[in-house]
Amino acid sequence: MKFDIKIYGIEERSENILHNKEILGLSDNDVFITKREDRKTPLDKWPYKACKNAFTQPIPEGITHRIVLQDDVELAPNFKDYIQKVITARPNDIFMLTALDFREEIDYVKQLKSPYVAVGQFVSGCALLIPVKYINNIFTWFEKTYPQIWIGNPHEDTAFKFYCMQHGINCSTTIPSLVQHLGDTSSICNYETPMRTYYFSDWDKVNWTNNYLNPAYINKEKFKEYLIKERSISKDDSVHYFVRTTGERNFDYYPLKTISLYDYYHKPIDSFIGQLESINKYNSVLMEDDLILCKNFQEEIEKVIAQYPNYIIQFFTDPGIYESTFLRSWPFEWNQCTYYPKGVPAKIAKAMKTLRDKFPPNQRKYSQIENAALISLKIPHIIYRPCLVQHNDMSSILQSDDKMWTSFRHDTIWFKDYLDEAGLEYYEAYTPENVKKLTDIRNKHVAQLVKEYKEGK
Repeated sequence: MKFDIKIYGIEERSENILHNKEILGLSDNDVFITKREDRKTPLDKWPYKACKNAFTQPIPEGITHRIVLQDDVELAPNFKDYIQKVITARPNDIFMLTALDFREEIDYVKQLKSPYVAVGQFVSGCALLIPVKYINNIFTWFEKTYPQIWIGNPHEDTAFKFYCMQHGINCSTTIPSLVQHLGDTSSICNYETPMRTYYFSDWDKVNWTNNYLNPAYINKEKFKEYLIKERSISKDDSVHYFVRTTGERNFDYYPLKTISLYDYYHKPIDSFIGQLESINKYNSVLMEDDLILCKNFQEEIEKVIAQYPNYIIQFFTDPGIYESTFLRSWPFEWNQCTYYPKGVPAKIAKAMKTLRDKFPPNQRKYSQIENAALISLKIPHIIYRPCLVQHNDMSSILQSDDKMWTSFRHDTIWFKDYLDEAGLEYYEAYTPENVKKLTDIRNKHVAQLVKEYKEGK
């Protein structure tokens, strides 16, 4: 058995990276530092992309295991000697080398029969040890499954454990830990306290050759707290706001509090299904990342939701059509801003999984499949007018040689702010005179947006 080591991280932690590089006797080719200017999107900021790059570097002949370290770890003395003992004792396990289930002294540790323990509730990706025979399959599986299952979850370590669960591989750690997590300020999370293991000492007092795997430690009190939290979610009738994004657009829906749901790989159907599953526990408004919200948006939208709390409600639909608010079963399209009552999104997602392969590839759009799912489930929806959001695809505007949006663009004159500016109620708007007035207001606003876009505001 033989291993190699790679380190990745951000330039702000270069000092610790280079310190560990020297300790381990690594070359420049073993270290991957991401500069600040190269972290422009969430996918660049979060560990997955850099972690994959480190793990998938060419494997030298004879190497059976690879260790990948993040930039904020301290190594046990004689780290490499202990690693050799670990891979000899348990050659087929995936290891998380710091045991964050054990952040305080725990009596369970006194009962351990060996230094090897199955990972329990808390995973850690700051130091991973993986047999090289798994590496290609792991990342292939991640990129097929990760976007759909872990939408909005930046933690690649969670996906590693899930891979182990799905493929019958032991996900293990050691007591004592061979790595200590140092990062008081995480590069991706805001932890209330430093996430460190209590057991980072006495490495020479355990029998590393004993390959028995101790069962995972489950903190019953913490688990009880989790169950209480889950039950409280079921009683939460407030409205939660989610934004679908690829991470490439900068949107600011302040002061509205939103949660971003990412589609890094531009797989709109898979990601949308995963996003529906992830919002299922909440009364949710699901929005795209290229909207203008009307004034007092939260107050306005929640006033409507309070009238129709058990219906799907669209707050932007076919932009060129004047229609009063009404209940209908189909078609369902223009899904820029939609309210879903809790419990409904998972039903839609399940139906979409069944229906998507029935659509020819060139007609396979998530909104069309969702429409078919609603029809099959006999779930009606409400079209609400005036629109409470405006579609604001700036890149499309500028691709039109700076011409104003025309009637076929994906914006609308039936936007609440335009009606308010014109002093019109929605039911008064559909006359030639008022349509022209609203169109002029829309064109003025678009011209201002183009100007601000060019000026870099």
